[in-house]
Amino acid sequence: KKNPIRPLIEDLSKLPFVDYSIFDYAKTREVTELSSLMVQASRGCFFQCTYCGNNYLMHLYPNKKKYLRSVSVDWLIGEIKYGLSLFPFLRAIRFIDDTLTNNKEWFKEFVTKYKKEIALPFSGNDRVENLTKETVFMLKDAGCSCLDIGIENGDEAFRKAYMHRYMSNKTIVDAFYYLRQAVIKTSAFNIFGMVGETKQITLQ
Repeated sequence: KKNPIRPLIEDLSKLPFVDYSIFDYAKTREVTELSSLMVQASRGCFFQCTYCGNNYLMHLYPNKKKYLRSVSVDWLIGEIKYGLSLFPFLRAIRFIDDTLTNNKEWFKEFVTKYKKEIALPFSGNDRVENLTKETVFMLKDAGCSCLDIGIENGDEAFRKAYMHRYMSNKTIVDAFYYLRQAVIKTSAFNIFGMVGETKQITLQ
């Protein structure tokens, strides 16, 4: 008998904080090299890129419309404080969410409370579609020092057809321009050798 997959937990704020006792967190690269506390404010992603596991995982669950879920801002601040109480020597926060700024109302509450109660430099992942000038400067004001951003391919038509990445080249350029204005460091994820890719596309 194959049991059905259990529905996703929709209210992540009911979960306990991370249990750091199950592994030696102090010896991980994040601590020894980056002096960072790893934190996750949300689970899932509502984008359906062809190459990403989220595209597959989302459709496994009976409540897939709730695939992208966030903890409350107060819960998140509490978990960060808990982690820092265990590792008070850490000097930065690393958010491992797929996209940090999807929920605009949540994000506005987050930047206000994070700046007031944590006030450490932080880094994370995001998408250019989310990075308006206002959002970027809110990130900067809250303490964002670096963002990693998925671009994946420089050819706009190829991104749309093969990757289901629908952002325009202009949206990419604008987002990185705002980040440079705000003096937020950036790095880009890129995929080479994607199915359907030719040497001509790669060299563009």
